Amino acid sequence: MSGTVENRKYSRSSISLSVQVRLETGVLVEGRACNVSLNGLFFETERSLPLGSCVSITMTLGKEDETADILSSGVVSRLDGRGVAIELSKIDAGSLDRLCVLIQKTALDTVCLKEELERWIASANEGCDAE
Repeated sequence: MSGTVENRKYSRSSISLSVQVRLETGVLVEGRACNVSLNGLFFETERSLPLGSCVSITMTLGKEDETADILSSGVVSRLDGRGVAIELSKIDAGSLDRLCVLIQKTALDTVCLKEELERWIASANEGCDAE
């Protein structure tokens, strides 16, 4: 029997969001997030990013005139043929609130969200300072 068992610490929500990721060198990579959690996101893009790179992330919520951004920094944690996984490292309070609301609306299992948020806050703001 083949397959992988995923031991994720955070609930993942399937989503489709516009994402812009900027490397410290200024290179901008755009794509669509296909899932997001309090810990990170996976976004589909044709471009590759260096593994371990510190990045600034902008996820855009809403449509046309009514948009709001989730701003964060993170670290490129995984690459595959479809895109890039990024582990979030720093996020401001307003962006964290928007991310939590988004996850609550789209998560299959919201029971653990409060515990996940407390765990995330306890470990937050460690890592890269991408601006």
